[in-house]
Amino acid sequence: MRKHIAKLAEHLRTGVNIRPRTVLVPAILVAIALIAANLWQPHLGVARDSRPSVSGKVLNTRISVVGIGDSVYRGGQIYYRAEAEVVYSVDKADHDAWIPASKTFASRAELEFWLSQKDPKNCIVRWNPQNLGDIEAVLQPRANS
Repeated sequence: MRKHIAKLAEHLRTGVNIRPRTVLVPAILVAIALIAANLWQPHLGVARDSRPSVSGKVLNTRISVVGIGDSVYRGGQIYYRAEAEVVYSVDKADHDAWIPASKTFASRAELEFWLSQKDPKNCIVRWNPQNLGDIEAVLQPRANS
């Protein structure tokens, strides 16, 4: 990539015609890097870690259907999400609610496996202060026995 940038700088200084590939290759690499960084940001916890949070106790979990979609190869696709019934306290007020506890999965079996790897008793409850309906239960990894 340094070679392409050096050629581009030389062409700009001398005014020589620039081949489209000399500009296109670095531009595509930069675009791919920006897209990848944007896609990985939620997985790195950058956006959600600043939300207010409290500890909660998980009373129960369930798997619910959150949507359906078309599929080219099958009749359709069903999307699942785990929800947790959580008891938590905010500003001395106790709450008991069913809260989304996972991302959306296209495979119920995969979601069941993911749920089996989580602590069935404890979680962190996070919410958006500007939209109190935007709340999530972050299930913690199961402790090794």
